Amino acid sequence: MPKFTFKDGVLSSDSYVKATRQYTCGKGTVSELTLDMPEGLTVQGAINVNAQCPCCGEKVVIPTGKHSVNSDGVLVTE
Repeated sequence: MPKFTFKDGVLSSDSYVKATRQYTCGKGTVSELTLDMPEGLTVQGAINVNAQCPCCGEKVVIPTGKHSVNSDGVLVTE
């Protein structure tokens, strides 16, 4: 079972997995994101990604939901 640490607003883990997901910006440009996600973590809420869309420059935010990584390495939202 992975161990998580939350200190000074920063989450860290002793085990990470690569997660992919499609992202569509406000102008309709589709990009594929690849993130290092702590293994076994489920996120409830929006995920702010430290990136900007190459098309329009807007900050990349994965909308609010329940996010987890499936066995195929895809970040899914319920």
